[in-house]
Amino acid sequence: MKVKVAFLSHKEGVGGLRFLRALRVRLLLDPRVHGNEGRGTSRICRQSSAIMDVSQWSRGNPNANLISLTTTSGGIADLACGEEEFDMATQPEEKRWTYSEFARLPDDGKRYEVIAGELYVSPSPRTLHQLISSRLSRALGGFVEKHGLGWVLAAPVDVLFAEGNYMVPDLVFVPRERVGIVSDRGIEAAPDLIVEIVSPSSARVDRGPKLQQYMRFGVPLYWVVDPDAGHVEVHQLLGSHAEPLIEAEILAWRPVPAGPTLTIEIPPLFRGFE
Repeated sequence: MKVKVAFLSHKEGVGGLRFLRALRVRLLLDPRVHGNEGRGTSRICRQSSAIMDVSQWSRGNPNANLISLTTTSGGIADLACGEEEFDMATQPEEKRWTYSEFARLPDDGKRYEVIAGELYVSPSPRTLHQLISSRLSRALGGFVEKHGLGWVLAAPVDVLFAEGNYMVPDLVFVPRERVGIVSDRGIEAAPDLIVEIVSPSSARVDRGPKLQQYMRFGVPLYWVVDPDAGHVEVHQLLGSHAEPLIEAEILAWRPVPAGPTLTIEIPPLFRGFE
């Protein structure tokens, strides 16, 4: 697969961003554009001699993703993408993301996340995704507010685990006694609950790199909501590497120990716009 890349001059680069050589970018391919090729897949893209500024990802062209790269000279080039990284004659430099660099990424409707040092760019969510997110946000948020237990925040909100790990989950829960982890920038430590609503373009990341990092940074509870399968995968991450519980009928949640329990009927979550 080849991805057409437009090289912009430094002055043309969005925000003047200049990143280190050989920055790796994962494009989460949208099956609405790429068909079956994009279903549940991502690609590692690398250009060995350019300074990358990911700013424009066009979903309007079925044959190419358009990425703007900030360089010192103009021109057009191909960026080869594949499941494996390029074999390069010299060892490339790895990008180490600071928060200030992450915060300067474009605010263009796409989701930018840095997971274990790699930048992931996702298309805007599907309408059903947003409908499910809205339902869950109302159910969880209304419950914790009624009982004074804390706060449920919906995307986009940044969870800033550590340098090189800046993620944007669909929903997070922060209990009242941990309000100190909430700042103007986002959530500055592991929240007590993270919810990801998977789509065909995000499923591998949500169940792979994200799951691994959520476990690494001590997220106690992680829900993977799968509209296509019609179930919720409940991952109890602390001190356990067991398979997730698969819930297809009732989802029970106790936000704080010894507190009240919320029960949610799962099938109504996945109803569309009928």
